[in-house]
Amino acid sequence: METIKETRTISSAQHKKGRSHAEKVGRRKYIIKLLHRLEAKVDRVDKRTRVMMASLSEYMDPGKDYLSMVVCRDEVDQAILWELSTATSAGWSTTEIAERLLPEYKLNRFQVLRRIKRMNKRMEAEMGRPIAESREHRWVMVARAH
Repeated sequence: METIKETRTISSAQHKKGRSHAEKVGRRKYIIKLLHRLEAKVDRVDKRTRVMMASLSEYMDPGKDYLSMVVCRDEVDQAILWELSTATSAGWSTTEIAERLLPEYKLNRFQVLRRIKRMNKRMEAEMGRPIAESREHRWVMVARAH
C-alpha cells in the first residue's frame, strides 16, 4: 500500500494561535488589571491638568460651573456655595447660612462649617487656594473665586 503524503503549506490565517492573555490569566483578572492601568492613566492626566491649572490660575478666573464641579459633592454644597457667592462683603456666619438653608436641608451651623472646610480643602488641592475665608467668624468667598 502506498500512502500519499500531501505537503500542506499552512497560511498565517489557518495557523492556530495560542491562548490570549485573557484566557491565560482568567477573564476577570485580565479585566481588573486593564481597569487599574486605565485608572492610573487617568490619574496621571488629572495631575497634569492640575499642574497646568495651578500655574495658570493667576491669569484665569474659574467659572461657577467649574467651581461647582470641583468643589461640590451634592446639592447641599451647591446651596452653600450659592449662599457664599450672594453674601455681602461682610459675609455670612455659619449660623446665618444654616438658618437660610434650614427649611430645605435641615443643617446646623456645625454641619455648614464642616462642609465649607471640606470645600476649601478640595479647592486647595485643585487650585492651591481656598474658595472661602473666615473673617471674624463670617465666611466670605475669595475674590478670585467669584
